Amino acid sequence: MSKFVIVGAGGLGREVLAWLLDTLRLDEKDNIKGFLDANPEALDKCGISYPILGDPDEYEPRADELFVCALGNPIVKKKVCTRLRRKGARFFTLIHPTAVVGPRCTL
Repeated sequence: MSKFVIVGAGGLGREVLAWLLDTLRLDEKDNIKGFLDANPEALDKCGISYPILGDPDEYEPRADELFVCALGNPIVKKKVCTRLRRKGARFFTLIHPTAVVGPRCTL
């Protein structure tokens, strides 16, 4: 079973954590490994028990990990995700169970 790594621990990252928890089955919730963020204190005082695993620029993806991007700035998102992909990271497309996706939409 894959471990989920959320890229970005800011406000969007914390929201993505909630969406991921809503999406996973009960037996999968332990598969969230943590967050990548350049700020090791990004989750301090947030009441979140998942750890900051390190800086995304320095992180080495593992074969059993799936990454979920939670970076709002499109320029930063492209830069960070491209670097992680070059290192072998595989990204997960997170679709909240209450989302309505049209029949002709492509994600």
